Amino acid sequence: MLNWETAYAKAFQVQVSTNGTDWNQVYATTTGTGGVQTLTVAGTGRYVRLNLTTRATQWGYSLWEFQVFGVIGGTGPGPDTLLSYNKPATASSYQDDGACP
Repeated sequence: MLNWETAYAKAFQVQVSTNGTDWNQVYATTTGTGGVQTLTVAGTGRYVRLNLTTRATQWGYSLWEFQVFGVIGGTGPGPDTLLSYNKPATASSYQDDGACP
């Protein structure tokens, strides 16, 4: 689940990896809508990344929330578990314009 601010991605991919080096695309769009987007994907991996390629507004990208659900152990079907809860996240870039105190 992606929860965007006003500055969202019009085009992006969701990719998974077992080792953090080799990535497989499990979702792609060029018609992102912003707001809350629930994506249905299938794939196996230890790592998940969101590759943003085209912004929808002049302000770049701003994501409130990125949740990853799945079946622990990959032995589905079964109840989905929020896998991203309390996990570390990194970004390839960051901008702090000092607008917020």
